[in-house]
Amino acid sequence: MRALVAVLLVLVAGPLWAFSAKYDLHFKRWAEAYFPGYDWRWFKAQGMAESGLRPQAVSPCGAMGLMQIMPSTAKELGLRRPFVPELSIEAGIRYDRKLWRAWRKKGLKAYPEDLYFTFASYNAGLGHIEKAWRLAKRVFCWARVAIRLGKVTGRRASETISYVHRIRAYYWALKYA
Repeated sequence: MRALVAVLLVLVAGPLWAFSAKYDLHFKRWAEAYFPGYDWRWFKAQGMAESGLRPQAVSPCGAMGLMQIMPSTAKELGLRRPFVPELSIEAGIRYDRKLWRAWRKKGLKAYPEDLYFTFASYNAGLGHIEKAWRLAKRVFCWARVAIRLGKVTGRRASETISYVHRIRAYYWALKYA
């Protein structure tokens, strides 16, 4: 059974090094600080989807560090050193918390839908996900909002939908590895 899980991990997530425990302490610490009661593996899965857990990663659009934080967001969060793993992880999870709270204020309380909306907002921007949510008649169902995302973001919709799916797959792989 473990061999099957290992094969699935490679297929789903790529290199096994991404499943190392190298940054687990930071993910656990900051997840507990900002999301008490939530499994820290969700945020490690997000880091895997963002950068493959590479602290020096820079995206074509300028997102930096392990949690791929945009320069404007880094400034907003007071993040001066985005390539330091612990700082990037803390800032990324703190930003997740801000987005999560915005969805809570709108009435989203269901787990894990709250995380799907949070992660989608992290990737595409809160405003885009809100517009898709309004098109979906304000229903808190990620699948229904994802269908309408293309009308809001165009070609980028598939990127955000894939991003949320990857986080979910990585989470389950981490949880049962």
